[in-house]
Amino acid sequence: MPSSSSRNSCYFCGKREDEVATLVAGPPPLFICNECVALASDIIAEEEELFAQSVPAWEPTEDRLRELLKQDEGLALEADGTIRRVQVIKRAGTQREDRSLILTCSFCRKREDEVRKLIAGPTVYICDECVRRYADVLAQDAK
Repeated sequence: MPSSSSRNSCYFCGKREDEVATLVAGPPPLFICNECVALASDIIAEEEELFAQSVPAWEPTEDRLRELLKQDEGLALEADGTIRRVQVIKRAGTQREDRSLILTCSFCRKREDEVRKLIAGPTVYICDECVRRYADVLAQDAK
């Protein structure tokens, strides 16, 4: 989280402009520093490397899925076969399900289902596309 003494701080690590080599501006008021871009790039690269390895697909039987769902009451099996986390909200004697929590990139506003990876900061998120975009900006500035 950025420090209150400077508006130009990285929204991921909180370092001020004078504490990092480069601070890249996102949509106002967001900034991200070169160190956090590098860290996010490393996270994405490591994950891509893991996914590139051949791992046999987990294909549970329908009975196994139902057994897993019984163990975690916060999960629901949708009609299309996807598993969703469900939050039950209780207020003043009423109860309803809230399935509206959708995470978005704080920089480009793309939803988590529209990007390959969403990396969380203390109060913001950045997607793999924005990480690559800012890494390219930093690489161009270094030339």
